[in-house]
Parts: sequence; C-alpha cells; structure tokens
Amino acid sequence: MKNLYRRYKISQITNNGITSEEKEIIDFILDKIKDLTLFIDEYDYHNYMNSKGECLFQQDDRFDRLWVRYEDFWSVLEKKYSLDYGDIQSIIKSMIETIYKMRVGYPSHVLLIFLEQIEPVYKIRIGIL
Repeated sequence: MKNLYRRYKISQITNNGITSEEKEIIDFILDKIKDLTLFIDEYDYHNYMNSKGECLFQQDDRFDRLWVRYEDFWSVLEKKYSLDYGDIQSIIKSMIETIYKMRVGYPSHVLLIFLEQIEPVYKIRIGIL
C-alpha cells in the first residue's frame, strides 16, 4: 500500500493503476478529511475538525506527531481494510500534506477520550451545540 495516494493521483490522469479496494480506501479517507477546519484550543494545540464537529487530528509540534482519531477513522483502515500501522501512517501523512499543502508530524492513533474534550468547546464556539 506504500504510495497508494500517489498511485491514486496518477490513476486519475491515466485511468488505471489502482484496484477497486484501493479506490474505496482513498474515497473513505477523502470523505473524512475533505472539509477540515483548524481549531486552536486554549492549550494552543492545532485541532482539525470536520463539519460534523468531530476532531479528526491534533498536531503536536513538540513531539512531531499528528494524533489521529482512532474511532471511526484509523480503526476502519485497520480492521475493515486490513492496513498495517505503517501503511496507515504513510497514506494519512501523504494525503494531508498533499491536499492541505502543510507539513504534519508522524501520524499515530489516539483514543476518542482525548479528543472528546475538544469537541464540545469547538461546537460551542461555532454554535452547533
């Protein structure tokens, strides 16, 4: 699965190069990350929220990490699509950096309990709670 996103982009031009399962993986990730909004919390963490108010990522510059939501995101890649840890890290990093033109830390999964504290604050600030 290495360079899956790169092969996907090439396949859009050439109309070949990835399997239907690989396309499904790319589409799943794109659906999750297509509408991210940066939310900086009171601790100056950079949190990336989707339009549903879910915190998908938290950039931790001190440890060069991109914490990725495990529930409903990393776990799907791991369990449904049988991707290993390294492949998940590579594809998420590649897609985020390509789509959002930004450098992110090395992706690692984080349990929802850590991100749940951020979501209500974000929802209150944008008025969807």
